[in-house]
Amino acid sequence: MKNLSLVFALGVSLAACLSCSSAYKDMATTAGQQSIIDQANDFLTAGNCEGAIGVLKPLVDSPYVNYEALMVYSSAYSCRGGINMAALIGNLKDLNGSDVWGVLIKTNYSTGADGHLAALDTAWKILCQAANPIDYPNASARNADQNVDMIFIQANIITTVIAPLGNASSSTGKKGKSITGLGTKSDKCHVQVALAELKDSLQYVSASASLKNISDEINTVCASVAGGCPLNESLDGCLNDGTNVLPTAGGLIIDAIDTVWN
Repeated sequence: MKNLSLVFALGVSLAACLSCSSAYKDMATTAGQQSIIDQANDFLTAGNCEGAIGVLKPLVDSPYVNYEALMVYSSAYSCRGGINMAALIGNLKDLNGSDVWGVLIKTNYSTGADGHLAALDTAWKILCQAANPIDYPNASARNADQNVDMIFIQANIITTVIAPLGNASSSTGKKGKSITGLGTKSDKCHVQVALAELKDSLQYVSASASLKNISDEINTVCASVAGGCPLNESLDGCLNDGTNVLPTAGGLIIDAIDTVWN
């Protein structure tokens, strides 16, 4: 009888555990979808990026995926990419003329070998899927929340590229060496496209203190690039540019950032 009671208790515990899993929630219902999204948000609040990605993946891969799920899924990959949104917004808001790039780098430091860039690329692609029409790259196809997220993703893509190039300090965000003339084709294209996305997205958001500091810095950088910053927002378009115009422009943008990054 004791054994039967133990088996019964274990069965109840297992059933309760399974009912908490996204795989056992009814994704076909609004309540089931919301339960999964709420669980993912709880993971993100706790700083558990992988937990949020894991609980959302079945919903995102299903026919029942919705806008909110994609937005939170993008945030989960931003989290994997090292972005702490609350810290980032606070640090940028209180810049008082300090080095924007240094603040971005120390808030979300990347070694270049930590997987941050790949995660941020994924967050970017997911965010585009939430646009209308789907996958349309321009900011006009996104709402204000999507454009704010895009701004922080792209700003951090740039710093994820330049931090290892400049041997940046993780504690101060300051560079250890000049980055002029440095960078692979991928580095240059990521920076070129990120600047284009930033300029585009900044047109469609309210100018908070943190966003204004980013906007001012982008305008300063692009003003010093001969011909300005290209408008191309396609990473593949830059990487496959046979004329090498876009990667070259990306290199010039890196050089321009070097002049304003302490």
